[in-house]
Parts: sequence; structure tokens; C-alpha cells
Amino acid sequence: GGLRGGRWAVFGAHYAVDGTRKDAWMRVCGHADGLEVALESKEAALFTVVPLDGGLTADGTRVDVAPIGLCDMFNSGGAVKRRAVSRDGNGTLSATAGVVGEGRLLWYVSQPPSSVRVG
Repeated sequence: GGLRGGRWAVFGAHYAVDGTRKDAWMRVCGHADGLEVALESKEAALFTVVPLDGGLTADGTRVDVAPIGLCDMFNSGGAVKRRAVSRDGNGTLSATAGVVGEGRLLWYVSQPPSSVRVG
């Protein structure tokens, strides 16, 4: 367990005292990387940390993916119940995620996808 080894997608959301989101960002970090966060009095920050998964495409390009979650929820990552990455016989990578709830699903993807399907 824990955050040992590998690379991680980190989604951070910064909230004002009244609960409105001031900003949000995403970074990719290795296990030894640190993040600096500065907050004013009565502000809050929430982080969703997801391990990167992926593989090589047919042409040898590395693609990393991570389903972050439903980005308009406070606990965005809690909506992701399952995730998988697979490759078909042609070398095409597919990433899927099963979520509970509705809203905008945020993914980290290191290369632009050739297609996106919802359903």
C-alpha cells in the first residue's frame, strides 16, 4: 500500500471559506516529488491521488492514463469504483472506468485519445 513507487496523477482543488472553488489543477508526480500548497486562513484544499496506468501503443508511444473521478464532487475519486487498461490485437490501448454518480468525469491522459466513448 501507500504511495511507493510509480507515477501518480494529482488533482487539486482550492476552496474559499464559503465553499466555492477558487481554482483547480492537475500534475503528474513521482513517488519522491513534493507539492507546495499555500492557503489563506479558512481556506481548504482537497487532493485526489491516482496511480497512472497505461502501456505502449502499436507505434511504441507510451500512453499514461488515470481516471480522476467526477470533478464537481468534493470527493471526486470516491466515484471511481473500477478501472482497467487493455490492448487489442492491433495494439490499440483502451482505458475504462466504472463510476457511481453523474457529472463530468475527469481523466488524466498523457497523449490525445483517438476516440472517446461514453456509455
